[in-house]
Amino acid sequence: MKKQYDIAVVGAGPAGSMAARTAAQSGADVLLMEKDLHPGMPVRCAEGVAEDALQNLVDIDEKWVLQRIRGAELIAPDGTRVMAKEEGGGYILDRRIFDRALADMAVAAGADLQAGTFASGMKRQKDGTWKISAEQPGGSAEVAARLVIGADGVESRVGRWAGIDTALRPQDIESCYQYVVEGIHIDPGLLQFYVTREFAPGGYAWVFPRSETSANIGLGVLGTYVKQVNPARSLRAFMDRYFPRGTVVSQRAGGVPVIPGLDRMTAAGVLLAGDAARQVDPISGGGITLGMYGGRMAAQHSIRALEQHDTSAENLAALRREWDKYTGRQHRVSLKLRNVIDNTADSVFNDLAVKMLKIPLHRRTYFSFFRTMLVSKPGLLLAVARSMF
Repeated sequence: MKKQYDIAVVGAGPAGSMAARTAAQSGADVLLMEKDLHPGMPVRCAEGVAEDALQNLVDIDEKWVLQRIRGAELIAPDGTRVMAKEEGGGYILDRRIFDRALADMAVAAGADLQAGTFASGMKRQKDGTWKISAEQPGGSAEVAARLVIGADGVESRVGRWAGIDTALRPQDIESCYQYVVEGIHIDPGLLQFYVTREFAPGGYAWVFPRSETSANIGLGVLGTYVKQVNPARSLRAFMDRYFPRGTVVSQRAGGVPVIPGLDRMTAAGVLLAGDAARQVDPISGGGITLGMYGGRMAAQHSIRALEQHDTSAENLAALRREWDKYTGRQHRVSLKLRNVIDNTADSVFNDLAVKMLKIPLHRRTYFSFFRTMLVSKPGLLLAVARSMF
């Protein structure tokens, strides 16, 4: 690791590796720091992505793919099952292989990957650079960077060190627990979503197939409910009911932000990307490809700022405006809708499932679900409209 770089990227997940690759491709001298010895470990998500979103970012390698997805199934609280079309199809990725591949792409572009390097502190210098303190297997080190991209996840320390308000209220985060389960029998091309206040109030439970006999099975509980519903115990109860013969081979836990991006994603010389910037879908909590888009945007604005010799907070704030243009408004609407749905009784979802079954399969999509819900319950449409103002 050298003493100084143009850009230091903290975190080699999808957002960080995409940022490092993009910046290095533009000719910047880039450091990519990863606290774990192996990018992609530990895995913290259900590993599902939409095909069209991913292929717009990278050339897809079949080595990353555990399972191709052709559709989805919604299971209502009363057990009614509704098949739906998965628009464009999707994949269940092997995040260990996928994340390593993205990091390798960044290295191939010229980035200096330093795995097993933990960023322990960060301080702004008089010349406007940031000095980062780091811990490595061989001891402590310091490195300076003209710009820092924080892609260090939901717990982002980079954001806090830069003075960015990254605090999450209970209603802004879901507490998630997931198993990798073997010894079950499922349709390997079908995602399953269980809408159930019993097991996952404010969220949902999922079954993402890895093969015909294995799956990522988990659930998310909105932070406002975790005192009443413990996610770990709730998942165990969910398994006992729906997959009692399954064998749990690994467990994962973590928090997923469900807000449409931080109000402020940048500070002087600092930009955030991925979960650190809360770049996730507020309804699904999905953030792999959104984080990759966010990482690419952060790198592009970093290069622009370096070329302009202006790394001020005001200049970098253009990142938030571009994010809003890309998906920010859509996600704000999604957040309002999620808040309304959170207060919707299970009986409404049971009725909705019956109505969805009357729609031809090729028209049962993510959007038709909510359109049917709002048309069926005009009061919900009014509630959404009110929540927008």
